[in-house]
Order: sequence, then structure tokens, then C-alpha cells
Amino acid sequence: MQSPLHFPPKSIRLWAIFCLVFAAAVVSCRKPCEDVGPANIDFLFKLYWQLTSKAPNDTILLSPVGILSNLVTISLGAQSQTQRQILETLQFNLTKLSHDQILRGFWCIQTALNAPGTLPHTKIGSALFTSPSALPPQTFTDRAAYTFGSKIVNMDFLDALKAENEINEYVKDLVFGRIKDASPKLNSHTSSVLVSTSFIEGLWDFPFDASQTAEMDFFVNDRKVIKVPFMYQKGQFLTYRDETVACTLVHKTTKEASGVYFILPDEGKMKQVEEAMSGNLLLRWYDVNVMSNEELYIPKFSLSTIYELEETLPDLGIKDLFTQQADLSGLSKQSGVSISRVSRSCLGIHSNNPHSDAYGS
Repeated sequence: MQSPLHFPPKSIRLWAIFCLVFAAAVVSCRKPCEDVGPANIDFLFKLYWQLTSKAPNDTILLSPVGILSNLVTISLGAQSQTQRQILETLQFNLTKLSHDQILRGFWCIQTALNAPGTLPHTKIGSALFTSPSALPPQTFTDRAAYTFGSKIVNMDFLDALKAENEINEYVKDLVFGRIKDASPKLNSHTSSVLVSTSFIEGLWDFPFDASQTAEMDFFVNDRKVIKVPFMYQKGQFLTYRDETVACTLVHKTTKEASGVYFILPDEGKMKQVEEAMSGNLLLRWYDVNVMSNEELYIPKFSLSTIYELEETLPDLGIKDLFTQQADLSGLSKQSGVSISRVSRSCLGIHSNNPHSDAYGS
């Protein structure tokens, strides 16, 4: 008899869930998306490893669209070494890809994510809130609008609380109220705030039966066990067994062309799975699923977290951006401009019986 598929009890972090919507966009568009997709996923795993090294028992949630969109948008206004540090940290080989090719790749991904009917319901937004004295050059505005659909919003930061409320309302509207406090704390010296948001929602092809949900043991860590509701379903699932990586991949489909991928490490193989993760591996997994009969147990969960990345990104290679060495002359006419914070990357994943959604800012 085949064993039921479930989250192994010691999979504290990566037991989580990879919504491969970003990978789906890359695959659906192919070139030039494939020029940037694998490299960006490699960066996200480097960021993931950096975050887990500082908080080894925490659940890590990352929003690829928001993080990457913000950094590449900043690269539009960065010059010389500042721009190079951003792009190389994002794992681009600048001897093979020009900045224009990178931007075309992101335009392709953005277009695929916003195309109706090909992916789960997706709503992507990008806006630069800026004081009139810090308006960026027209070339920056035009390229950001073309690549990411970014808009420029004039903002009076002298009334910092009002500015925070307006930014919060902008984000809340885009993610249907899921995030209420996206804005960092502002002050009268703030000149600009760049915000990227994403909302992804999908209805399961075959919803979980609520009557089958039951409490089971969930291992928070090696020592702490709690009871949580687990959803259950028996049926056919797209799966892939990767003996090299020591994990099983399960694809729970939605009514759209994509869905949710669960990566289930073998017991005790969590670290091996983490170390193997890469953009090319995820894209390979995307194409090799086979249908099989399984029993699937998934915890019913709602997760959210907040990150302050201005201390983490320099460890990965973006060093000048947060110092007076930053060259952002393509973003602002003011001299001595630097980024003070990459603040409050607010993320959430919500999974229940009829649907699953993910959102980030």
C-alpha cells in the first residue's frame, strides 16, 4: 500500500509551500523570460539561506515579484558600481546579459503574470511615492512604467502620518485588504517610497472536503508539538519523486493553468533539499510531473511575516546602495541620495478548503 503524502514533522521551514507562479510565468513566456528567471530564483534562495542563518527555526516567506521588482526598478536609476552590485547580486552574468535584456525579461514576466486566464488570478502593482522636489527624470519614469507598469504619485511627506495612510490605502486596495500596514514609519525628511505589491489567488480544481479536516500533530520544532487542523484528500495528483534531492514534489492544481507545488523532503533530509534548491531545478520540476494516486494531508494555515532587508542585502553584495557611496543619479537630481531602508516586505499565504491565495508588498 502506498504511504500517504504529508509534511514530514521535521520540515520546519521548507515544508512550506512554493507557489511557482513566478516559474509558471517564465515557462509560459519562454524567451526572454528564461534569460532572467533561473538567475532570480537563485538569488531568492541565497536570500532565503541568509534569512534562515539568522533565524534558523523561523518559517520563511518570500514574495519574488515584490522583492525583484523593487530592486530592478532601483537599478534603473542606479549608475556605475551601484547598478552593477544590484544586478550581480540578483545573479545576472553581465558579460552575457545587458541591462536592456534584463529589463525585457522582466517585462515578459510582468506581462505573463497579468495575462488573464493563463495563471491564477494575479494583481500586480508598482508605485513610486515621491515629493515634488525629488521627482525622478522622465527617462526613469518611462522605463519603470513600461517594464513594471509603475506609476509616479506625488506625496507630501511633511505630513508623515498622512503619507503613511495613503501608502497603506494603496496597498490595501491592491491586495483586497489582506495587508493593512505596509508603509514603513516615515518622517519629514523622507523623499521617496517605492512600493511593489502582488496578489495571487487560485480556486482548487478539486477542493478539500471540510468534513475530512481533522486535528493532527504538527512539529513546530524538534521539541514542540502542537495540534493543528489538517486537510485531507485522496485522489490523483501530479507528483514527481526526486531521489537525488531526496524529496517528493506534489502539484495541487487550480482552475487556472498553474497551481501550488508542495516540496516534501524525506525525513531528516531537510538540509539536503535546501542546499539543492536552484532556479534551474524548479524549472525542471515544472515539466516532469506524472499523475499518480495519493493521499495528501496538508495543514490548514495562514502565515505572515515582516522583513527588514537593509541589513541582509549588503551581506549578499548590495553594499553601496545604503551608504553615501550610492550613485542614484538616474533616480534623483539631488546629490548624496541613498536608500535608507528596504522596509517591511509584508507577506502572507492563506490556505483553506476552497482556495489558496498569496500576497505580498
